Amino acid sequence: MPLLSTSLVRATRTAQATSTIWSAARPMATLREPAIKLRPYQEESIQSVLSYLARGHKRLGLSLATGAGKTVIFTQLIDRIQPPNSHANQTLILAHRRELVDQAANHCRAAYPDKSVDIEMGDLYATGAADITVASIQSLRSADRIDKFNPDRFKLVLVDEAHHIVAPGYLHVLQHFGLYTPPDHVLDPAAPDSHTPKSAGGFQPDAPALVGVSATFSRFDGVRLGAAIDHIVYHKDYIDMINDHWLSPLSFTTVRSRADLGSVKTNKDGDFQTGQLSCAVNTPETNEITFTAWQSDAAHCKSTLVFCVDVNHVKDLASTFRRHGVDARYITGTTKKRDRSTLLQQFKDRIFPILINCAVFTEGTDMPNIDCVLLARPTKSRNLLVQMIGRGMRLYQGKTNCHVVDMVASLETGIVTVPTLFGLDPGELLINATALDLKKAAQERQECDHGPATTTRDISNDTVSFTHYSSVQDLIEDTSGERHIRALSPNAW
Repeated sequence: MPLLSTSLVRATRTAQATSTIWSAARPMATLREPAIKLRPYQEESIQSVLSYLARGHKRLGLSLATGAGKTVIFTQLIDRIQPPNSHANQTLILAHRRELVDQAANHCRAAYPDKSVDIEMGDLYATGAADITVASIQSLRSADRIDKFNPDRFKLVLVDEAHHIVAPGYLHVLQHFGLYTPPDHVLDPAAPDSHTPKSAGGFQPDAPALVGVSATFSRFDGVRLGAAIDHIVYHKDYIDMINDHWLSPLSFTTVRSRADLGSVKTNKDGDFQTGQLSCAVNTPETNEITFTAWQSDAAHCKSTLVFCVDVNHVKDLASTFRRHGVDARYITGTTKKRDRSTLLQQFKDRIFPILINCAVFTEGTDMPNIDCVLLARPTKSRNLLVQMIGRGMRLYQGKTNCHVVDMVASLETGIVTVPTLFGLDPGELLINATALDLKKAAQERQECDHGPATTTRDISNDTVSFTHYSSVQDLIEDTSGERHIRALSPNAW
């Protein structure tokens, strides 16, 4: 079976046609705040899940762009998926970050004031009997914490940022709920010896339904998701959401510095080794170039989110901005929770213009005020690049677009840049590029050996060069379209 079924369009249309009947058949819940008005694609995704479950499928994925409102869909699924029997009516939501756990729990409490909602995370212990439990995956890795959850009493397991779902911690939890069978426990009935194991996967017939949601349904380490998810049942990409005005338009500028990545090694996940990358990028010269690029191209922006390599890079780049009189503040993994909350709120209120981080806000952070994303860290990961860019795509009052400034270093090391996501040469320099511009440039590049006519200018004593375009469609099309989905599973066509 293909992971993204060829019958998906027909299933979605059927789901749309039956959505009115389904809604009419559902009794109205009492003691609940007014129902959320779902966006059309949110209802479509829910109906697609229900359609696949009705046909006996169990482990499903939703491919939704950042900002699509996956938490809203999560909370709606809890009520829309019916229990298989009278005692299996509990739901488990899995996430890998504190912000995602808190966000999901808050949404569930608001949507279901008549249901009990527990959190299993750190020093917070769930009872195991709540209607809805939101858990960090780290907390469930120990037997004494997961054993209190009786799989027979669960109807649904929801997984946020589900591209992580084949990590060992997740597979351990899925195995507990009968949603994953390790290779040595799966027997191949076709083998002469019935004790011969076949590939991992599969689920118990009485297991709860599994629904995972992600904006980047692939893994840079090459691990296939077919061990945990059998079907991507709905896909809504960035380009459609921008065209339908559900997400903010983007513009791009790439800036080439003199940072030399030639000696930076690759880590086990296939991206740059963090320590060596920091040494190559976190230099006084490169930090000055980064500030100059922002000052020249994005100083008019009110809320810039900056991505750095590591904590030292965060602190040094913040010092560079401050030395030039710009109020730049930072959050790292060691920032205290209270300070972190205060800084985030001040940034959202636009009290200061620059927030710098490293690996803190790549996923699951809701800061719609962001109108500039400054990529000060090179990467080989397509997923990471899309996640960082996605931080600026949410709608916000008065926000007309989000400008992405991509600091490009040496290009012979397999680096992924905005141009490569469009199918352009990684050395193509962009200035205020829109997606329509980039789509046209990519088409022209296919038709001839030379690229589109662009203007290039140098600043800072020839250490920085810019080229501006102004649209985003092809970047999105390339990273979230069917070509991206096909690589997810051995079942993909």
